[in-house]
Order: sequence, then C-alpha cells, then structure tokens
Amino acid sequence: MRSIAWFALFGLLFLASQACTTPQGPQVTDFSITYHKDVRPILESRCVKCHKEGEIGPYKLEDYEQSYKVRELIKAQVVSRKMPPWHASQDCNEYIGDESLSDAQIDVIKKWVEHGAPEGKAADYKKMDGPIKPTLKRIDQTLKLPSFSPTGRPDDYRCFVVDWPFKEADQVRYVTGFQIKPGNTKIVHHAIAFIAPPELVDTFSKQDEEEQGPGYRCVGGPGGTTDSLIKMGWLGAWAPGAAGAVFSEDDTRGVKVQPGSKIIVQLHYNILSTEPATDQSSLEIQLTDKVQQEVKVQPWANPDWINTREMKIPAGENDVTFSFALPGTVVTGGKPVQLLSAALHMHLLGRRGKLSVVHKDGSETCMLDIKNWDFGWQRVYDLKKPIMMDKGDEMKLQCIFDNSTGNQPFIDGIRVTPQDSYWGQKTLDEMCLGIFSYVLPTP
Repeated sequence: MRSIAWFALFGLLFLASQACTTPQGPQVTDFSITYHKDVRPILESRCVKCHKEGEIGPYKLEDYEQSYKVRELIKAQVVSRKMPPWHASQDCNEYIGDESLSDAQIDVIKKWVEHGAPEGKAADYKKMDGPIKPTLKRIDQTLKLPSFSPTGRPDDYRCFVVDWPFKEADQVRYVTGFQIKPGNTKIVHHAIAFIAPPELVDTFSKQDEEEQGPGYRCVGGPGGTTDSLIKMGWLGAWAPGAAGAVFSEDDTRGVKVQPGSKIIVQLHYNILSTEPATDQSSLEIQLTDKVQQEVKVQPWANPDWINTREMKIPAGENDVTFSFALPGTVVTGGKPVQLLSAALHMHLLGRRGKLSVVHKDGSETCMLDIKNWDFGWQRVYDLKKPIMMDKGDEMKLQCIFDNSTGNQPFIDGIRVTPQDSYWGQKTLDEMCLGIFSYVLPTP
C-alpha cells in the first residue's frame, strides 16, 4: 500500500542504517551548494512543519545534524515527488498554496546529497517564503470529537458523529471555513469532513450506536449506503500542514448546513512509528448566517458504478480504466457555474485519477490530474483561477486501477491475495469519485 505507512517504514529503515552516521562525512569545500545557504530554506518552507518534535513526520529535520543523518532518504523522497505530499500534476492547473517543489529545488537537494551534503555557514541562511494559504480569520465554533485510542496498526480509520449545535428551524448557518485541530499530532494523519443532513442523521447515528467505543470503523468513506454517500454534503479534507478548507476569508461564500444536521469526521490514524496513544481532536469552524454566494461541494461518479456491479476490477489486472462524462449542469440545476476546487477519491488499488471539463467547442480544461495516487494523502486542491462550466460543457472523470499482486495492501502483516474488486465502502472495495466545489457566477 502506497501510503504514509510505507513512507514511515522506509524512514525507520534509513534511520536504523544511519544511526551511527554523524555529519563528519566527505565535506566538499569547493562545492557551492550547502545546507544553510540552499537546502535549509527549502526544508523549512516545505518539510519541517511535519518533521519536527511532536508532529507526525517519522524523523526530524529541524537542524543540520538531523537532516544529514537522513540525507539519502530526503533525496529519494523529493526526487520521486513522494514528498512533500502534493500530488496534483503541475501540467494540469495552478492551485492556491502549492506545496510542491520545483525541478530546480529538487536538483539542489539531489546535488547537495551527491556532493557529500556540506553544511556551509549559518550566516548564509536566508528564509524562503512558504506557500501562501488562506486562513481562518476567527473561530466561531469548536466541535470536539470523542476521545479515542486507535489500535489498528499501522493504520486505523475511525468515523465520529458530531452534533451540529444549531437545531432550530431558523438557525441556518454557512460554513465559510474549517480546520482540524489534532489532539495528538503524532498519530493524526488526515481527516475528511462530511455533512449528514437531517434525513440521514438516523442512518449514521444507528451505525455509531451499533459499534462499541467512540465512533465506528470506516475506511473507504463514512459508511452508510452508497446512495447516502452521494446525498451527503462534503466540507472537505485536512492533512498536516494544510489549512483545511477556507471558502471565504470575508464571509461572502459558504457551505450551507441545515439545522439538525450532524457532522461526520473520518480520521486516519497512523501508529507505525509511535506507540498507540489517545487522541481527542476537534473541528474549528468559521460561520456566518448570510452569504453572497452559496458554495456547493459535489461528488461526481457514474451512477451505474454505484447501483450495479459494472465497475469490476479483475484480480491480477494492473491497468483497469473507468471513465465517465455527463453535462456538468445536470447537478447544478441547468445553470452555468464557477468551479473553485477539485479532489479525487479512490481506495487502495487506485493508480491514477483525472477530473476535467470538456467544453462544448471540444476544448478541455484540466481540473486535477493525480498521476501517482496515494490513498494516504487525500486533499482538496483549490484552483487559483476558477473555471467556468457552461451549458453544454461536460464534467469528465477517469480512474485507473492496479489490482496486481504487487499492489495489494497488507492486513495483519500479510499481503492480501488479489480478488475481483467492485464499488463499495469496505477496505478491499473500490471507488472512483471526483469531488468539486462550485458557486453560481455573480451577476
């Protein structure tokens, strides 16, 4: 399984092999690239936020000694673009808060390692600005999740049903931004937040009650039925270092939440490189009771994949493609819209996914192209420039799966034998979802 679990495992192996290595290796004095002048600014703007004391990164990168010990691992991860965990293809579109490294930055780190990883002079250090991300201007509500101690290793997925505090008919509210506040940053890997409207509350409350302990186990999605997954509202996703979802910093845009709803938060815990511990995370929300534009977060998939067993991924096949296209205005009431963000959702067999708009003149605008899908790093990508989807345009979704032996997950330390996979909520089921947010264009 290509996820943080295996990234962390490789990290531990490198640490073990280099445990006795100190920064006294070959120091190339006539080489111009040094840690303080060139590499440290990159690491601090992209990596240290997760790779420091108390955070989820399996090793620390807060100084030269720490970085030198894992220099080969750093090189391998950035050259392969596994780290930083920004998987949107650069040749598709431009996004707010892009955390990826440029080819030039990757080349700097590669050459630094290959030339002995010289330290250089601390006086040469100049801070490099990180990605500019929108942030919450205030916190109007804090919704605490139950206290929970994950036990599944290396990964544990748990869904929590959280009360929405507004229940009266006249208490309609709009979420203009949210973020997850991890209670235990060492084990909270990522989170996805859903809105269960009043008509679905009983479904998820019952599922929560049927399982002992706080919350209930969930992997592919929040559970329930496949029909309820489509009917649910989506707030968005959060991962370490991300800002959560900020629909509007000035309260002009927001996602509507009906009174009497519940918030379903799926938390992914990773406890490969740390001992099991207790977590109590919370959801911090920016709210308003009136907006100029209502944001809709819409999942997108072929109904036949969901309602029939048409989406079959045969055991042993390593290149299985499913595509779907339909006029995008089908879900927007026949009105043209402005697309604000894009995300993809597959499970463990996913290899590549793409979401795009095919315009009525035949041209195509790429929204999101993830060429190396990683189930462990799901996030929402906010478009720098909104895309207009007009009448006659189509929303196109494509997913490619690998169900070969070498791409099977490990369960209880044993690699799973390939089996035919279909659409579903279980661990070994699959999904192919495009998720996009939109608003009606302002007159």
